[in-house]
Amino acid sequence: MRDEVRLGLEAGARTLSFGLIYLPGAYAETDELVALAEEAAAFGAPLVPHVRNEGLHVLEAVGEMVGVARRSGAPLHVSHLKSLADERLIEPLLDLLEEASADVDLTFDQYPYGAGSTVLGALLPPAAQEGGPSATLARLRDGRERERIAREVGDQLEGWENILGLLGAERIVIANAAAPNEAVAGRSLAAIAEERGVDPIEAAIDLLLECELDVTMIEHYASEEAVRTIAAHRLQLVGSDGIFGAKPHPRLYGTAARFLGRFAAREGLVPVEEAVARLTARAADRVGLRDRGRIEPGKRADLVLLDLERYVDLGTYDEPMRYPDGVRGVWVAGEAVWRDGRPTGARPGGVVREPLPRA
Repeated sequence: MRDEVRLGLEAGARTLSFGLIYLPGAYAETDELVALAEEAAAFGAPLVPHVRNEGLHVLEAVGEMVGVARRSGAPLHVSHLKSLADERLIEPLLDLLEEASADVDLTFDQYPYGAGSTVLGALLPPAAQEGGPSATLARLRDGRERERIAREVGDQLEGWENILGLLGAERIVIANAAAPNEAVAGRSLAAIAEERGVDPIEAAIDLLLECELDVTMIEHYASEEAVRTIAAHRLQLVGSDGIFGAKPHPRLYGTAARFLGRFAAREGLVPVEEAVARLTARAADRVGLRDRGRIEPGKRADLVLLDLERYVDLGTYDEPMRYPDGVRGVWVAGEAVWRDGRPTGARPGGVVREPLPRA
């Protein structure tokens, strides 16, 4: 695994990502994470983890990654910071990161919404997902396994981020489902379960089986106040984390406009200049993209012209696929790709980036 990480970084990878609620990452031990992080540290590449738990154990999960960064010497960038279970954990979480930043090169990102989005299979306990998709589907077809899965969801297994148990079926909404269930997009798991006359976990299992796991969801967990508390923090950068689908999370279309146009320009949560820096220069710097992020001679000339009087997110959870207003023009590598409210059809060529040097 260390060899694979090193080869990837030598080939031009900019970060080392961990998905610790997904398989097989859920089974990684801390010492394994440190060993891989040491390879990233040699290149100065940040660790970018989805931490092990964003629910009741979020402080321990983020603390684990702070420890990995300290032991390995790698920079740390925590993905989409949140508290799924209890908003009272947000202040201690931000305090933990603020304190750790004294000796760890540390940032985090956040999508500026009070709901997340991932695959519906994330509702299943880790053991139900062992062996990959085929093994998962075989378990879901087995009556005894289904009973065990439902029991584990109801029993709140220790250490597992039980999204359905934490939030309830009313706050879980289907974003996209493959045939034959395309029509359930936009409906809550509670409503689907009621219509089918089954428990929510049974409804989720049936959907996963019928769609061969090809189902995504939106989970509502946070107040607007909680979102803004995290967004205002000095270590915050902005991430969209979008997943396409029939009725996707509005962050897919509106993240930058919500943060810059709404939070900064309209509400004054952070200065406009700070919001622009978080979306451009500081983001590029974080992943070592030296050829972009600023308007300077020799940079890529990726440019966006905005009318801040109009620039704001327009999408909602009911109507998410709406482009923000106020985008006057977009240039990629100096070539116009968006003008007068529509794409130009141009497809600028990419540039070859030098790999990160070993530290």
